[in-house]
Amino acid sequence: MPLPGISDEKEVKLLLKKLLDNKDEVFKFAVAAHGPKEGQLILSKKEKLKKKEVRAEAEAEAKKESGGKAVKLDVMTGECRLHKEGGTTLRLIVAGKAIAKAVACAEHLLARGPFKSIGFTDVILEEVEEVDDEAPQSGTSTTGEPPTSKKTPTDTEAPVDPATQFNKRLTALLPAIKSMAGTPQGEQAKTHAQEAGRLAHKQEYTQANELLDQVDQLVKTAGSTAREIDLTAVAQVRQEVELMIKNGLGDVGGLKAGLEQLNLGVTNKDAASVETTSKELKHLMHVEWERRLKIVVPKVKELLSSPFQEQKGDVNKIRDVLRFAEGRAEEGRLGGAVVSLTALEKLLAHSASPGAKGEADVIPRGKVAFTVEVLSQAKLRWDEGLREVRAELKKIQDGLGGFDPELAAALGGVIDGYQQELDQLLGEARKPDSDKDAQAWRDEARQHAATLKAEVLKDDLIAFLDTYRGTAVKVQAKFAAALEKVENQLAVEA
Repeated sequence: MPLPGISDEKEVKLLLKKLLDNKDEVFKFAVAAHGPKEGQLILSKKEKLKKKEVRAEAEAEAKKESGGKAVKLDVMTGECRLHKEGGTTLRLIVAGKAIAKAVACAEHLLARGPFKSIGFTDVILEEVEEVDDEAPQSGTSTTGEPPTSKKTPTDTEAPVDPATQFNKRLTALLPAIKSMAGTPQGEQAKTHAQEAGRLAHKQEYTQANELLDQVDQLVKTAGSTAREIDLTAVAQVRQEVELMIKNGLGDVGGLKAGLEQLNLGVTNKDAASVETTSKELKHLMHVEWERRLKIVVPKVKELLSSPFQEQKGDVNKIRDVLRFAEGRAEEGRLGGAVVSLTALEKLLAHSASPGAKGEADVIPRGKVAFTVEVLSQAKLRWDEGLREVRAELKKIQDGLGGFDPELAAALGGVIDGYQQELDQLLGEARKPDSDKDAQAWRDEARQHAATLKAEVLKDDLIAFLDTYRGTAVKVQAKFAAALEKVENQLAVEA
C-alpha cells in the first residue's frame, strides 16, 4: 500500500507554500525519520495521519529500497501551521511526545533539505496528548470496561509539571547540542544546558528555561555550519566551472579564483561563504552564456530563413544543439551549455563555408566515409564503456545512500565532465570536406581520448573511490579501459 496522505515532493511543496502564505491554513502532518537529516515529510489537507499506519507503510517502503533489510523509523504526527503572520517558522502541534530525531529531521527537511526553497527557516513545537490510533471507538474497551475518556487540547487539563516540561525541552535539544560539538556555539550551548540542569535540580525552572531559550537560539544560529552545506549543489557548480576552465571559456581567471574560494569555504565549513561564492561563479558563467547566445542566435535565424538552408549543412542538428544548450542552461548546467554553444559555432561556421553550398556540397567519399563510420563505432564503444563505469559507481552510491544520500548523489557528477568533453568530438554532426579534414578530425578525437585516459589514471578522487570503505569496485580501471577502446577504434585504418 502507498503511504497515507501526500508524500510526493512537488505536491508537498505546494501545500507548504499555502501554509507560508496563509496563517489560518492548517494541515495534518507526519514525519518518518531514518536519521536527523534523512526522512520523509507527509501532509494531509483533512484526514488525520495515524502514526501506526505511517510507520508500517514507511518502514515497508524503506525495507524494499534497502533490498529486504528491516529498517526502523521514528514517526511523529500532528498538525502544522504558520507560527505567526509574515514569519518563516512552522508550528508543529505534535500528538504525544516529540521524538528528537524526528524533530531534527523535520527542521532539516524544511530549512536545509528538499523544501528549503519554500522559505521556512525553523520549526517550533507544541506537544498535546496523543490519542491511541487503535483505541476502541465504541461502547466498551477490549477488557469489557467502559472506555476511558481521553482529554483533547481543548479540554480542561491539570497544570503541566514544570520538571516534566523542562526535561522534554532538554531531551529534544540534546541531539543538536551533540552535533555542534567542537564549535564555539557548541561549547556555549553545552555550558548553558549544564547550568540549566543545575538550576532545574534546585527547582528554579524559570531561570532554567531562560537558559534553554538561549541554547535553542544557539542551535538555530549554528544552522550555517559546514554540516548544512549543500554538497550536491557545490559538486554541480564545481563541475560546471571546471568544464569552462578546461575549455578556456569565459573569464578563466575569475572562475579559477572563485573555484579556489569555493573550495576554501567548504574546507572552513563556512556555508555563507560557499553560498555567496556559488552565486558569483554562476553569474560569471551566465555572463559568458548570454554573450555567446547573442552571437549565435542571429546566425541560426539567418541560416533557417535562407531559401537554400537544406544546402547549408545539417540544419536539424543545428536546431538540436541549440535546444540542447538552452536545456542545459535552464537546468543550471551553464558550463555544459556554453560548451555546447562553442560546438554550435563550429557547425555554423562550416555551414557558411563555400564547401557547404550548392554543387560544392558534393563530398568526396573514400576516407571521408570511412572516418564517419570509425567515429560512429568509437561512439558505441564509449557509450558501452560508460555504462560499465556507472555500474561500478552505483555500487558505492548504493552503500552511501543509507547514511549520506547527498554525497551519493554528488558522486554521479564525477564522470560527467569527462563524458561531455569526448561526446562533443564523437557526436559532432559535421561532414569533413576532404580526406585531409577527415584525418585531422580522427586525430583530434584520438588524441583527446588519450589525454582523458591519462587524466583518469591520475585522478585522485577516482582512485580513492576504488578503495572506499573496502568496496570491491573498479571505477578507475573500467574508465581507463573505456577510453582505451575508443582510442584503439579511432586508430583503425581502412
